[in-house]
Amino acid sequence: MKKRFITAVLLMVACVSQLTVSVLAVSTIPDLTRPCSLTIEMKYEGVNIPNAQIAIYHVADTVMDNGDMTLVLTTGFGGFTGDLAAIETTEGNQALAVSLRTYASNNGVAPAAGHIQVTGTGGKVSFTNLKAGLYLVLTGYVAGYRTIAPYMLMIPTSPDLQTWTYDVFAEPKTEIIPTATPTATPTPPPGGGSTPPPPTTQTPRPTATPTPTPTTTPTTATPGPTSTPTAPTTTTPGPTSTPLPPSGTPSPTEKPDMQEVIIPKTEEPGTVTPGRPSPGLPQTGLLMWPIPVMAVAGVLLFVGGWVGNKKQKTKGEQ
Repeated sequence: MKKRFITAVLLMVACVSQLTVSVLAVSTIPDLTRPCSLTIEMKYEGVNIPNAQIAIYHVADTVMDNGDMTLVLTTGFGGFTGDLAAIETTEGNQALAVSLRTYASNNGVAPAAGHIQVTGTGGKVSFTNLKAGLYLVLTGYVAGYRTIAPYMLMIPTSPDLQTWTYDVFAEPKTEIIPTATPTATPTPPPGGGSTPPPPTTQTPRPTATPTPTPTTTPTTATPGPTSTPTAPTTTTPGPTSTPLPPSGTPSPTEKPDMQEVIIPKTEEPGTVTPGRPSPGLPQTGLLMWPIPVMAVAGVLLFVGGWVGNKKQKTKGEQ
């Protein structure tokens, strides 16, 4: 059972850590007294990563127990109560590594001498003279790269318990931190102050055309259809004589000034139109007044004649 557990651990560690073979030895049982080594390379897309601090902790020794290999916790981790079998899965490997890191931090467990190194220009660190067993690997922060989660490694390692690797090579997966695109900062105008806002284009409004002020201009009235003024002429006396116009009216032989002819308008009482005679006098220039005068005169003449004729008949009959 213990041997099967070690087999699963070795297979899992090889997958998680991307281990490659450096030195091979064929044997069904590993030589647990042989010194081992661990080389870790930090690289991203073929570019070496320098200045990465890497520390390893010897968590458990691999020992033979009645022909079976088993893991025994070292003195520094003797009080750890976690299940080492959790290393059989990827999630279990990472969870176990986090638990062991927390245990080491809380209990003051430090790496052994020489078990803390920093990668150089080649991006590599090498730990030598290591005992066979289970190791915790911690990688420090590197500017520009994501922090690598802690992980577990078994040394020596074997994919089938037949071929053993004593000099282990590991290359953990690294990821770069995406660089945010910088936002252009507007340059303040000379002399300080805030950046002026961009000019806005205003649509010109239509200019109102001034309305001319109406002016009162005396105009010559245009006679209407029913009041077309006719230039007075010397009338030949007919059967009926035209009565003389009232005093102050120009005689028929006089030519009235046409510029002074004004169309009568309905006006409020008490108002006097400039250039127009006072109300109450007939406007002879329009020749409107003779019509009713002549009509009344005709009626009177007719009545007078009829009465006179009546009286003559009465006298004749007597």
